Amino acid sequence: MNGRVASALFSAAYLAASLLDIATTQAGLARGFVEVNPLVAGVVSKPALWLLRDVASLLATLALAHMCRAIAGRLAARAKPRTPREAARLEKLPSTALKAVLLAAATLRWLPPIHNTLLLYTGIETTLPQIFEKLLATLSPVSLG
Repeated sequence: MNGRVASALFSAAYLAASLLDIATTQAGLARGFVEVNPLVAGVVSKPALWLLRDVASLLATLALAHMCRAIAGRLAARAKPRTPREAARLEKLPSTALKAVLLAAATLRWLPPIHNTLLLYTGIETTLPQIFEKLLATLSPVSLG
């Protein structure tokens, strides 16, 4: 699979996850649930703004993936393979780097709609909100005082 196909498939999967996330969140809110994700709470009442934010995130992720591919290409070009097998692996390195970034981002993007779907249809509360809360807490500036 080449980079264009991988990018197109990733974009479709990412946007599908975004739309499902918006739909399942709206369904949950209609049932009386409360949005606990602070990154979503600001746009939850404005689905068009939410989708626009997700499209911007998609474009940034695609740019990051293609930068990783370019860096991997430069590293592969500088390498001196000792065997034909190493040369073949190095040739595939840029494509592999691109696909790895895209796959990781798509997987992460699908977690919220899966969580929402489980919550809506089974009542099962996953630990996803707590994971995001801890992650955001670790990314917050540390007080030195």
